[in-house]
Amino acid sequence: MNLFASMAVSATGMSAEQRRMEAAAQNIAVVHVAAKPGQESVQSRHVRVSEFNTIPDEDPTFQMLMSGNDGMRGVAAETMVTPAQHRLKYEPGHPLADENGMVSYPDISFLDEMVNMMGAQRAFDANVTAYMEARTMLQKALEIGRA
Repeated sequence: MNLFASMAVSATGMSAEQRRMEAAAQNIAVVHVAAKPGQESVQSRHVRVSEFNTIPDEDPTFQMLMSGNDGMRGVAAETMVTPAQHRLKYEPGHPLADENGMVSYPDISFLDEMVNMMGAQRAFDANVTAYMEARTMLQKALEIGRA
């Protein structure tokens, strides 16, 4: 078992969850930003997470697992911008209202973004725990080696 590889996987997981938190925070920041009439509303951001550096078309054998070459190297996160969608709200006194009194806001759900933030926070914490446990195991192995 390669503990350094497991620490690297946890580190990439923490990085991905950080990007998820940042995307959710950016979406929450623009929930109530109105667009001028005829202008596109703010676009929302989402993070796509995928694995990388796996061994293609092979099953991990016992020898590969023992050598530490199990093909698991972590995850990659990519921030995606969704096409501009908007919701109209009737606010005739708003300075950005159109001739019908409708104001265009981005179609972003505050509650969905908060749930995304909570999920990202818990996944980040799980990766921190896995990282710290691997570090503790390495420290114990060094202590055994000194004795």
